Amino acid sequence: MLPCRLVACLRPAHFSSVEHYLAFCPFQKFSTLVKAKPTLLVFKGEFLHKAMKDERVTEEEILAVLRSNKVTSLTEADAVVM
Repeated sequence: MLPCRLVACLRPAHFSSVEHYLAFCPFQKFSTLVKAKPTLLVFKGEFLHKAMKDERVTEEEILAVLRSNKVTSLTEADAVVM
């Protein structure tokens, strides 16, 4: 099972309303803890292993998401952002 946080298009639509609420949440410290920043995982067809380790994402998970988006080879991906 792939984590839903890996690709934005796999997230349920209701998460955007939660993120919108948290952006204006009166508890700013809580908001910054929950809000994720984009992380580059693949650049010019190469895995960025440090970023993958920090985000706890495996090569297999990234490749599976690429396949589900009809990308057959890692070299076809200019970038993968989480």
